[in-house]
Amino acid sequence: ADHFAIPYNHLLRKLSDEKVLDRAASIRKEFKGKTIIGSYDRFDCFSGLQLKLAIFHRFLLEYRSHRRTVVLVQYIRSRFTDSKRRGMVALEELQRMADETNKQFAVPGEGPVVKIVVEETSREKQLGVLMATDILLDTSTNDGLNLIPFNFYAA
Repeated sequence: ADHFAIPYNHLLRKLSDEKVLDRAASIRKEFKGKTIIGSYDRFDCFSGLQLKLAIFHRFLLEYRSHRRTVVLVQYIRSRFTDSKRRGMVALEELQRMADETNKQFAVPGEGPVVKIVVEETSREKQLGVLMATDILLDTSTNDGLNLIPFNFYAA
């Protein structure tokens, strides 16, 4: 076949799953009052993780009015967090970048402006994240058929 069909009706049913709804509500509660910029990536050299953190830091530098209103929540699929593979940034480096941004821009008592979450993934977890996300930040540099934006739109 020269095309790929997305099972849209199946996706819509999954979005009403209790696990998905609970996950989305939990994330919303954690970041109540904030615009959630979310991202869900594999841990590989094509996901643009360093780029994403650097750009978000620059965004906060340039747009002071958003410093207390947004949070970047970066989810990383834990199955691929071994940074010993060639061309990979260490997970510790990503956390250092997040810590630096939080130190510079987070307001005490208001939580971080960048949170990195490493977790085993499931369809329900991923859809819950996308449902809670206000803005999807996808910096994939070479991902082939990337369904995350489609799932975000549907959520």
